[in-house]
Amino acid sequence: MKFLLLRHGSTVEAEHDIILGSLPGTLSSAGKEHIALIASRLSRLFPLPVGIISSDLARARESAIILSSALRIPFALCDLVRERSAGAAEGLPTSQIDWTVYKQQPLEHRRHVGGESFLDVAARATVFLSSIDTSTDSTLILVSHHVFIAMLLSVVLDWSIESALAYDFSQSLTILDTNKKHVSCIASP
Repeated sequence: MKFLLLRHGSTVEAEHDIILGSLPGTLSSAGKEHIALIASRLSRLFPLPVGIISSDLARARESAIILSSALRIPFALCDLVRERSAGAAEGLPTSQIDWTVYKQQPLEHRRHVGGESFLDVAARATVFLSSIDTSTDSTLILVSHHVFIAMLLSVVLDWSIESALAYDFSQSLTILDTNKKHVSCIASP
């Protein structure tokens, strides 16, 4: 199984430094345009994937709808691929967070009050993978979020959480081959 890993388009909330976590979020005009450009590029560069799996959060769902419409392939929503819950920090500007207390926690256990740790999200990634037949040669587009994609890479490729979080997939389409346990990227528009 190959996944084309795609973070949802940029959001209005990100323009104001708001932490979304498991909140829905709203795609910005630039975010919608970027996803449309990616869809155009995918339609030319790849044989079409068989489908799209998307986080059910609005910002990812809207990105998946744009892709699905442009590529004429079906999509399904999956709550397992949601962004990490930020608990009490959700909806707050980053300037209102006490980052000193947050960063005192070991990285893998780091969480906002009431939120998920990186290990919690890695466990969700493992459950997600077990729910998919990854032994096929099919390709799916996965529309998700920064932390979930990073933890999926950590689980499949056996990367440290720190290495996975440092992987910059914001300017590329990441291709994850679960059978070969290999990742590669192509520049996105």
